[in-house]
Amino acid sequence: MKRSLTSSIGAQIERFLEFKRSQGFKYDTAEYYLSNLDDYWAANGYDNKFSKEHLNGWFIRGEHENPDTHNYRTSYLREFGRFLQSQGNRDAYIIPTGLSKRGPKYMPYLLSENKIEKFFETCDRITPQKDNPDKPLVLSAYFRFLYCCGVRTGEARLLKTDNVNLAQGYADIINTKGGKSRRLFLSNELIKLFDEFDSKISIYYPSRTYFFPCNDNEPYSSQAISRAFNKIWSDAGLPRGCKPKPRAYDFRHHFAFANINRWVKKGINVNGMLPYLMNYMGHSSIESTFYYIHLIPEFFGVYSEKTRALESMIPEVE
Repeated sequence: MKRSLTSSIGAQIERFLEFKRSQGFKYDTAEYYLSNLDDYWAANGYDNKFSKEHLNGWFIRGEHENPDTHNYRTSYLREFGRFLQSQGNRDAYIIPTGLSKRGPKYMPYLLSENKIEKFFETCDRITPQKDNPDKPLVLSAYFRFLYCCGVRTGEARLLKTDNVNLAQGYADIINTKGGKSRRLFLSNELIKLFDEFDSKISIYYPSRTYFFPCNDNEPYSSQAISRAFNKIWSDAGLPRGCKPKPRAYDFRHHFAFANINRWVKKGINVNGMLPYLMNYMGHSSIESTFYYIHLIPEFFGVYSEKTRALESMIPEVE
C-alpha cells in the first residue's frame, strides 16, 4: 500500500488488494479509488458493515465526473463486495451491474490499404535530427508493431527490451490493462524487421531499457506518439478534419478487423475464433471483442474491399 488505511474496513481493503495481486492483477488504480473510499469511510465514522446505506454518498457520480471514471470506480466497489461475501460476510453489499453507465465508445477510424501504405511510406522518409537521430528508426518500428500485432499504444511504448525474444519470435506484454500479461508470437516479416531495428538502435543505445526508446532509459510519452502520428498523417497528405479523428490506436482496431475479414473470406466460423482474438489482443472479456462484430454491419462491406494487401505481416490468430 502506498498510504495507510485508517477506517474500520481498511484491513479488509488491504486483504482484497493482496488477493487480487496474488492472481496477477496490478490493481494500482483500484488501490487509488479504494484508498479514497477508506478516507470517506473514516470521515463518516462508519463501522465495518459494508452496506448500501454507507456506500450511497460515495457511489453517487460527481457533477463533473466522467462516466467511464465512475464506471471504473463502481466496478472496484462491486469486486470488493464480492470478495467480502466470499470471505463469509454474507451481508456485504454488491453493487448491481448496470447502475453505472459508460460513456459512448469511440468509433474507430477505418484505415484503408491505401492510407496505411501512404502512412508508412511517409514514416520511412522521416529525416534524422541532430538531437534525435534515432527517431526515424524508432517510429517506423513502433508503428509497425501496432499495425502488425494490434497492441495498445501504451503496451508498445512501455515494451521492455528484456521482454522481446527475437530468437524465439515473441514479445511478452507484462502487467498491462487489468494487470494481466500475455505472450505475442510475431510473424516472420516482423521478426526480420525487428532484428534489423535492434541492430541499428543498439548502436545508439547499447543497454537500452525500452525496446522503442526515446533515450536510454525512458519510453516515448503518449503525447509524443500522438504528435508523431498526426505529423506523419499530415505529411502523407491524408485527409484532415476527419470524424472520427484518426489515431495511432486505430492500428489496433485495424488488426481486429483484418483477422475477422480473413476468417470470413476463408469461411471460418468467426464466433469460434473470437476467444483466440480476445486473448491475443488482451481483452479482459469476450464482450470487448464482440464490440468489433457489432461494428461490422456499419462498414464491413467497404472494409473487406479496402484491406487486401499488407496482410502477410499480420500474424493470423489461431
